[in-house]
This record gives sequence, C-alpha cells and structure tokens, in this order.
Amino acid sequence: MLRRLLYQEHFIDIERINFKGSNYFNIMLSLYQSLNLLKNKGFKVAWYKWVPNLKALEKLSKSIKYPIVLKVSSPEISHKTELGLVATSIKSTRELRKKFLEFKGKLKELGIKRAKILVQEQVEGVEVIIGAKEDKTFGKILMFGLGGIFVEIFRDVSFRVCPIDKEEALRMIQELKSKELLLGFRGFKVNLEELLELMSKISNFVIKEDVKELDLNPVIVNTNGAYIVDARILI
Repeated sequence: MLRRLLYQEHFIDIERINFKGSNYFNIMLSLYQSLNLLKNKGFKVAWYKWVPNLKALEKLSKSIKYPIVLKVSSPEISHKTELGLVATSIKSTRELRKKFLEFKGKLKELGIKRAKILVQEQVEGVEVIIGAKEDKTFGKILMFGLGGIFVEIFRDVSFRVCPIDKEEALRMIQELKSKELLLGFRGFKVNLEELLELMSKISNFVIKEDVKELDLNPVIVNTNGAYIVDARILI
C-alpha cells in the first residue's frame, strides 16, 4: 500500500535500492520524501519548503520569519552535516541568499546533480532521537534517546518491541540517565504528552506501513509540542 502511494505521488528519486531476489527491493527515501510522507500521514513536521532556484528563494524570503535553517536533501548524500550542507540560525535575507549560493556551488563542486535545497523553520528545544528497525527475532523495534552526546558518546537509549502505548513510552524515557531533561529539570518543561503520543504513533506507523528502518534525528521537543525536523525512512 505505502509503495503504491509513493509511486502515485511521484516519489521516484530513490536513494538506495537493495535487491533481495528478483522481485523485491528496499527503497531509502530522501529527507524531502521522508518529511513529505510523515506530514501526509498526520505527523507534526517542522515547516519546510523546497526552493528550486534563486528566484523562488527571494520570493519566499519576503514571507518567512528568522532565524531559519537551510539544508540539502539528496539521494547522493548520506551525511549532509559533515559536508557542510546544513546551515542553522540564518538571521537575514542577505545571509540566506549567500548560503543558498554557497550550497549550489558546493553541490556543483561535489558533482551532485540530484539535490533539493530546503528552507526550514528553526525550532528550539530539547533534541531527541526516535528510531525503528526490523529485527529477525522480535520484529519491529523502537529506539528512543536524547540527541547529541547522550546518544553519540553515552549511548543513553532505550528499546521496545512495537507497538507501544503512551504508558510504555513514558517508561522508555524513565530508563534514560538523561531523563530529567524531559521530566522537569530545574523547572524546564516540555510538552511530554505530545512526545509520548508521537512515540506511540511511530511504533504503530512502522508496523502498519511495514517500514524497515526509520530515523527521526532530531525531533525537537518544547512547550508547544514535538516537531520532526529531520528524517530518513527505508521501506
């Protein structure tokens, strides 16, 4: 069902194909495709817009609020941050235009022809990671952790077999050493209820749509809600 929808909506810019026999393959969706899919499925995604050229960027720049984020989505790039293809805290139209031209130049220098440059609202809050993968023994597995060094260095994460409800999602958070950042550290508050709902909905989404892998990194949580900012999905 999901594959049929993707083809109907012209999600043709395939990032990676893993052939498994003659009749089956997996598709890695790009950032732009993943955000589109999640948005269409009713998830809260931080506002974004594809700007195909400088004229479109300049038109958009008159109606957006700063600071803003500029990032690249491409089937030829796995780690855009390491390549310098993500710019945050852009504070003016002049800076946005400069970064856009820099990205265009860098893509040309790298020989990357299939790429989209996205403008995205900058959301402030606590960064968390929600992931999912398919395990041969347990089926769909959900992973949760705080972003940055908590995952990269301390591996402060928790796992559950999908699906989970909001009560189980809360228990996943309570297992983390860094849990106080989400549960009220020194009076700092986030919309915990919306985060729990997102975790539960994602655990059901990967089952219903038979998603092989999912990486939401980061999801930004603040008092207004839990916003998906970056995503990669393997179907």
